[in-house]
Amino acid sequence: MAKGAFWLHSPFIFHLYTDVIRHRRSEAGQAIEDFRSTLSQSAQVIELLDLGAGKKNQGGGNYVMSLGDLASKVSRRPKVGELLNRLCAHFQPKHCLEFGTHLGISALYQLTGLSQEARFISMEGSPQLAALASKHLATFGFEAEVLIGDFDQLLQHTINWETFQPDYVFMDGNHQYAPTIRYFDYLLPRVADGSLIILDDIYWSTEMTSAWETIIQSPEVSVSIDLFHIGICFIRRPQAKEHFRLRF
Repeated sequence: MAKGAFWLHSPFIFHLYTDVIRHRRSEAGQAIEDFRSTLSQSAQVIELLDLGAGKKNQGGGNYVMSLGDLASKVSRRPKVGELLNRLCAHFQPKHCLEFGTHLGISALYQLTGLSQEARFISMEGSPQLAALASKHLATFGFEAEVLIGDFDQLLQHTINWETFQPDYVFMDGNHQYAPTIRYFDYLLPRVADGSLIILDDIYWSTEMTSAWETIIQSPEVSVSIDLFHIGICFIRRPQAKEHFRLRF
């Protein structure tokens, strides 16, 4: 059963829920949604490469879609974007990693919550989307590092883990069980203690739900929060495990 704030006995979770998770609109979010609204009017046709589960979980590959449809139907939901913004503003992570840049909408929500000193790396499999995202980020004055290619290859051969230790990870790039678990297992020894790992669309498919259920059983995950559409894991070593399912 989903629980509200009055059920929460953990001070950490109570304050996280009341101060961060509960939905509030922001000025930054309004500006991003105005920008999305402009993009949603575009008839520009984009040829895309999907290296993940693909549309409707039917496998990846090349497909064609208008920029307007990408912005209005596929891109980050405002409610989740606002949550990402609040999480970044609250925890102020220094090294942030995003799986799946898409049009850069989620990156905009996150970057507007971070300090200027934070380093933000976003990975995208489609060169076309990566180019659009970089352009959109620049419109807001951001120059995040957008890496293009297969996530496994980027993780293993491109990112320098000696200089980049993530304390914040947002995973929204490959909605399949095996790759999701593989990315998580690869990141675990590399993320900082006290970091948070966020998974989007945890009930998008049976594979994603299974991946979420496997991840929260990891001994490294001390606190997990199921918000129905999105899941949040805290890596706190060592700490007794707690799991919460909350209304969002």
